[in-house]
Amino acid sequence: MIVICPGCGKEYSFDEGSLPAAGAMGRCKACGTRFRIDRPGQEEQITCPACGFKQVDGSACLTCGLVFDKYKPRDEEQAETPSGATGRPGAAGSIPAALPPAEEEKTFGGSMSGPRGLKPPPDEIRFSLGGSFRFAWTVVKGNFLFLLAVLLLAMIISSIPDVLGRILFADSVPARLLLLFVSVFLQSVVTMGLVRVSLLFVDGREATFSDLFACASLFPAYFLASVLYGLMVVFGMLLLVVPGIILAIKYMFYSYAVVDRELGPVESLKRSSTITSGAKLELFMFILLVLCANIAGALALGIGMFVSIPVTMIALAYVYRTLDSQVEESAAA
Repeated sequence: MIVICPGCGKEYSFDEGSLPAAGAMGRCKACGTRFRIDRPGQEEQITCPACGFKQVDGSACLTCGLVFDKYKPRDEEQAETPSGATGRPGAAGSIPAALPPAEEEKTFGGSMSGPRGLKPPPDEIRFSLGGSFRFAWTVVKGNFLFLLAVLLLAMIISSIPDVLGRILFADSVPARLLLLFVSVFLQSVVTMGLVRVSLLFVDGREATFSDLFACASLFPAYFLASVLYGLMVVFGMLLLVVPGIILAIKYMFYSYAVVDRELGPVESLKRSSTITSGAKLELFMFILLVLCANIAGALALGIGMFVSIPVTMIALAYVYRTLDSQVEESAAA
């Protein structure tokens, strides 16, 4: 069958027999757009315009809770793509168990750097607060032990330089400075690794422990972007706090842009600014829910954080992917 990229219209020849019944994720070589590939004959299903989930009937999405009648579609004609390549690019089409593993992803290769000058879709529901947490809870329930092990490993790796400094080099200033740099490097790498793991689960792909260290080469871009982000937020906080909160929300997804698209420090901040445009109030409410969830986890003797942290981590990646995909789809329209 012929698969058409919804981002740029490039056609690919694809073997229908190798496509799982639940569909698969594809990535365009020409423009980097991610999109679902479904078997022919599934067009009669309802596709949620917010998260891409397919269902046979209903007035609301079973995954994210979006009420279809209240959603303002960008383009009615986009709902039907010629070869079953339906849904939003990069959206989580269903719960992760329904998607094929990483080795079965139908990838057409190429760079992940999307078209420049993109604008978010105006006057639309950008994402579902409840849907993001329901999706995250589904992922965590199915992969709890792995996510817990990854988090513990990240914590151990991040703490090694500090422990060595206190035990072996307590009186050596040069050694402590060197360990400080190593600590910043390791913390940055594992932080990017957690972002990568989260995005893999959101995309319906498998993650491994090696993904925790897969972004080491992106350290310079991530570090510089983090410094710029911190300076802007601190400066905004000095201006009566509110500007700092706005800047923090506006550029909150810079790390995801670095990991997902391998953008530079300035480009990643610009990308975050683009995808969060028009959704700052929703994101503010989302951040409050994230804080409440982790506070509740901490109050539960700290044990609850082993659940709240993975859930909020996946929910953040889900929101990023949803907003980023809407920008891509808006540009394709």
